[in-house]
Amino acid sequence: MGWFSNNVLIDIIDWESNDDNVIVYKYDRNDNEIKNGAKLVVRESQLAVIVEKGKFSDVFEPGTHELSTENLPILTDIMGWKHGFDSPFVTEVYFIDTRYITGMSWGTPNEIPLRDADFGIVRLSAFGEYQVKITEPTKFLSEVSGLDKQFTKEELDEKLMPFVVSKFADVLGESKIPALDLAMNYQEIGDLCETGISERLTPMGLTLKNFMVMNIALPENVEEAMDQRASMGAIGNMGQF
Repeated sequence: MGWFSNNVLIDIIDWESNDDNVIVYKYDRNDNEIKNGAKLVVRESQLAVIVEKGKFSDVFEPGTHELSTENLPILTDIMGWKHGFDSPFVTEVYFIDTRYITGMSWGTPNEIPLRDADFGIVRLSAFGEYQVKITEPTKFLSEVSGLDKQFTKEELDEKLMPFVVSKFADVLGESKIPALDLAMNYQEIGDLCETGISERLTPMGLTLKNFMVMNIALPENVEEAMDQRASMGAIGNMGQF
């Protein structure tokens, strides 16, 4: 990223991220104008979005792009450059990291009540991980990150957590899987959650994959009852023998 003093025209716009935590970065122009014909450098696994007066304009994929009326059709229309332009201009440029964001953790902040045929109402907690990537940058800027100077993985995690936990609770209730069998159905529960959560995240410009349920914890008294039931079954089999 270049650093420019006041009244200096910007001729190269790029973002070389040194922080894996930042997923959206607003290019800092220090109130300088962008030069006509300036080079916009979009690195691999990035997208760049031009925003003018809060309106989303042109989107650029990886490569080096010359900022001109030919390459900025939407901005040209917004600015009314009917016959091209020669003077510098002022606009905002947002860079977006399009790699899969790994290690996104989720967990139930409170215990979830589950109606179980064997044990009645059971309260359980759970946690796991998933991955997401930004696939529709303008939707993501509009629905999730906004137009702040930067947006981080932690902020995304905070925004998505309610959707994830809510869908997990819905799937768990609808699946009717007995408490005794939850541990052997993590994959099925995770797949159902991934399908449901994806439907919620797509309008936000996000793609979800590898949703994993890593642990579902039952109350101690239920686990003790399960152990007792297993012991009784073993004694019954010995009696038959």
